[in-house]
Amino acid sequence: MCGWQGCLHSQCVGGKAAFTRQCVGGKAAFTSQCVGGKAAFTLTSKLATVVFSIEELAQSRGQGLRKAKEGDIRPVLNSTKIEVLKEYVNAWCVKNGKGELDEKYFNDAITEKISYCRKQMKKLQTE
Repeated sequence: MCGWQGCLHSQCVGGKAAFTRQCVGGKAAFTSQCVGGKAAFTLTSKLATVVFSIEELAQSRGQGLRKAKEGDIRPVLNSTKIEVLKEYVNAWCVKNGKGELDEKYFNDAITEKISYCRKQMKKLQTE
């Protein structure tokens, strides 16, 4: 039970995604809305395109947290920029009473932003 606006759903605890209508007044919810990660997720998502270009995000293979698949020659995102972004988001969250940055929310935001940038690039290519 996350307690976010009266949510009583057990999956909303500990940062697990909850895709049920029991959360957020009848709307499906991600846990970033349920458990304190919303601020970090949102800030990371918005700043990602300030730090990296849309093309850079779309053509990358992410942060390089996992080993590259065979034949995948896409570059990873600049680790220095990632660290600076992570430190900034953490400092902002602490300063504004949102708690320490949970890296899961940070990583999820970067991954989602990369996916969205790929969709944007694909859309631009078809026009």
